[in-house]
Amino acid sequence: KLGLINTLEWGACCLGEEVFIKRYAYQPGAVYADMGTNTQIFTDSDMIEFETLGPLTKVPAAGGSVEHTEVWYLAEARVGEDESEIESKVLPLVKATEKLWSDWR
Repeated sequence: KLGLINTLEWGACCLGEEVFIKRYAYQPGAVYADMGTNTQIFTDSDMIEFETLGPLTKVPAAGGSVEHTEVWYLAEARVGEDESEIESKVLPLVKATEKLWSDWR
């Protein structure tokens, strides 16, 4: 299991010819659970879990609510394992989601 604070507001997972991109907000100065992480990845021989967390928030007892939004994108690309493959194939896909993500927020 890996936990980190991701200020880029996106993460991606490549499997075969598919690239899964997840967009989610980061709030500078906010307090996050699990040692301050907003992104957690767990893997074993059967699966990959890519979890995002919102900041810790007090919710009023009477009718309060909190929302944590993830926006998912799925694209086709065969990505190798070296940095140049990620830069040339994944980053353009992430860039293509920027306007949609900013409109969503």
